[in-house]
Amino acid sequence: MLNKNLKYYREKRGYSKLRLSRETGLSARCIEHIEYQKAKNPRVETLKKISNVLDVPIEELIK
Repeated sequence: MLNKNLKYYREKRGYSKLRLSRETGLSARCIEHIEYQKAKNPRVETLKKISNVLDVPIEELIK
């Protein structure tokens, strides 16, 4: 569900994948890999960056 939750919160905040990557310091490819389930187990540091920018708890992203 991480992939669907990430896309949901990203779009809810009006962020494109590129904008989210810029704000988090992650590559756009990293964001895409999570959303397309190519990254099965992203690092906790990656999830923290995303959750901070989207202002959503990590628990909400991964549930």
